[in-house]
Amino acid sequence: RGKQNERMDKLTLTVVGLLESGRFKKVEKVAQTLYEKKPECFNEPVTSGLLEFEWEVYLTEKKHELQGKVNPTGLTFTVVVFSNKEPIGDADAFLKWTEKEYNHKDLMPFPLYAAMARESYKERFLKNDVDFVFLTASIDENIAGKLVIELYKRLCPKTCENFRALCVGNHTTQDGQTLHYKDSPIHRIVPGGWIQGGDVIGGTGGHSVSIYGHKFPDECFNVAHDSRGIVGMANKGIHTNGSQYYITLRPAKWMDRTFVAFGKIVEGSSVLKKIEDLPTRNERPTVAVSIIDSGVYKVE
Repeated sequence: RGKQNERMDKLTLTVVGLLESGRFKKVEKVAQTLYEKKPECFNEPVTSGLLEFEWEVYLTEKKHELQGKVNPTGLTFTVVVFSNKEPIGDADAFLKWTEKEYNHKDLMPFPLYAAMARESYKERFLKNDVDFVFLTASIDENIAGKLVIELYKRLCPKTCENFRALCVGNHTTQDGQTLHYKDSPIHRIVPGGWIQGGDVIGGTGGHSVSIYGHKFPDECFNVAHDSRGIVGMANKGIHTNGSQYYITLRPAKWMDRTFVAFGKIVEGSSVLKKIEDLPTRNERPTVAVSIIDSGVYKVE
C-alpha cells in the first residue's frame, strides 16, 4: 500500500506526438531524462509516436481537452505532453516547464533529434510482420496526394493479400484483363459515412472481382470500425468480397459484423479530406476522382 501511495505522489508524464517529428523525439528524451535523474519525482514516462493520420485523428478527439494549452496552427505543434493526465502543452510549453520547475535544460543539437525521428519513422515501415500499400488519388485530373494503408495481414491474411495484389497489379482475369487499382475511380462518397472505390473492371461500381476468382468468403470480423480511416471490403452480402473497398469517414460500429475490415490509413489525412469534401449527386462525386497509381509503399 505504501509503494502504491508513493507511486501516486509522483508525476507520470505522457508524451504523444508525430513520430517523424524531431520535436517529439526531443520531448520524449527529456521526459525519460527527468525520470532517470529524478526518480523520486517521476514515474517512468509513457510515450506514443503516431503516424500522420493517427496524429490528426488524435488531435480531433482531444480538441476540447487541449483548448488553450496548445496552438494547433503553430508550426511547432507536433507533440503534446500530459502530467498525470493534465495537459502541460506542446513542446515549447513542456521545455519551459522542465526548466522552471526542475532546472533542466536540454542542450543536444536539434538536428540530432530530427535524424533520430527520421530513423524511428523508417523503422515503423520496415517491420517484418506489417505490409503497407498506397493509393495515389487524382481529383479533376490534378494529383491530390497519396493514401498510405497499413494492412493487418496477421488478422486477415487472405483479404490483405487480395488488396495488396490489386495495388500491385500482378494478376489478371481469365480473359487477360489486368486486376489493378491504378486507373480505377472512387465512384461513391457517402457524406459522414465512407468513400468507396475498387471497380477495376467497369469503373462504375457495378463490378467487383478478386484475385481468387469472382468473389471470396468473409475471412474474419476482428478489426473494428472504431475510427476514421478504417479500410474494408465492400460487399453485396455474405461472402461476396471482390475488389471494391471502402474507407470510413467516422466510426461505424454497425459495420463490424457485416463488412470485413483489414487495415487503416496511416498517412494522407488531407487527401481523404479533399475527397470527402467533394460535391456529390446521389452519392456520386460530380468531379472525376481516380486512383492514378498504387503499389507497395516504400518509405523514402
